[in-house]
Amino acid sequence: MPAKDTAVLGNMAFGLAREASELYSLLRPVVRLAVADMLRSMNGYHSNLIDGQDTHHRDNEGAPVAECSSHPYCRDL
Repeated sequence: MPAKDTAVLGNMAFGLAREASELYSLLRPVVRLAVADMLRSMNGYHSNLIDGQDTHHRDNEGAPVAECSSHPYCRDL
C-alpha cells in the first residue's frame, strides 16, 4: 500500500465505484448477467496470472469439475 496520497487514491476508488454503480443501473438484467459472466472469467484469468499460473480463458470456462478432479495439475490450475 502506498504511504502517500492515500486520500487521492480513496477519492479515485470512490469515483470509480460511483460510476460503476451508475452504469449498472442503466443495464438491462440480461445484459447485467452477460457482463458479470464475462468479468468473472476475466477476473479468474488475471487472478491466475498474478498467482503465477499459466491458464487461459478456455481452460477456466471449459474445465468441468469432475473432469479435473482426478488430474492434479488440472485441479490445481
